[in-house]
Amino acid sequence: MSFKRISISQGYKYNESAHIYSYKYGWINKIVHFFLDTFVKETKLPFIAIFLFILVIVLNSVQYYNNDKYLQTQIKDTISKEPDSTSFQNIILYIYDMMGINGFNSFGLGIILLFILTYICVALIEMNIGHIKVLYFLIVCLMFQYFEGGLSASVCLNNQYGCLDLGNTPYCCGSFITYASLGFVLFIIQKNISSLYKKLLVWFIIGCVWGGCVLGDYYIKSAYGDMEEGNRKNCRIFFWHATNFLLGVFSGLVLAN
Repeated sequence: MSFKRISISQGYKYNESAHIYSYKYGWINKIVHFFLDTFVKETKLPFIAIFLFILVIVLNSVQYYNNDKYLQTQIKDTISKEPDSTSFQNIILYIYDMMGINGFNSFGLGIILLFILTYICVALIEMNIGHIKVLYFLIVCLMFQYFEGGLSASVCLNNQYGCLDLGNTPYCCGSFITYASLGFVLFIIQKNISSLYKKLLVWFIIGCVWGGCVLGDYYIKSAYGDMEEGNRKNCRIFFWHATNFLLGVFSGLVLAN
């Protein structure tokens, strides 16, 4: 009889401790399940995001070891100087610019944290929509980056022939992908939330991030002493990271699962 009472008591203590564990750490399980249910839909291995993260670190390291124009010069030296010649190599310069190959030169090794955030977001997108669609998203980002520069110059500077100047761009720091992918990830989250109140909360966060982009760009331009002032400056801040972020949100609307 004594043995049975001890067994029951031990069993009771075991179940109680399990209950306490579940009470304390159950929220971790909920986060893990939400993460899996929300993002892991097409693939568990985001090898494109992993490859791009390694590539951006390598390119930044090469650029840092040499100088801030080294990789661009290697491409420009192969481009024909003949007028009206075809130069597919310029595509690589746009890729360099979008990836931010001068991040280490501009901000030091601390920029790695931004790269980690960027490619975590790209990895989450890739797991949600798959390899082919994430490549499509990145290609759209690449082409939109060129269009955005021309659109901004046309609207804010009254320049009907404005475009991105690859000769003067600082090739820093990959933030275009950061904000576009962040907008995409936030849209995926709200898309997979059933609660109306939580969904509205995520939309509120999306609005706050967009507003933060606008205010951040205003103070960045002020800090770096950009030549644009007045209405030109106030116009241009809406066509930088804020527009990148909206591209990610609308891309999520089209592609997200």
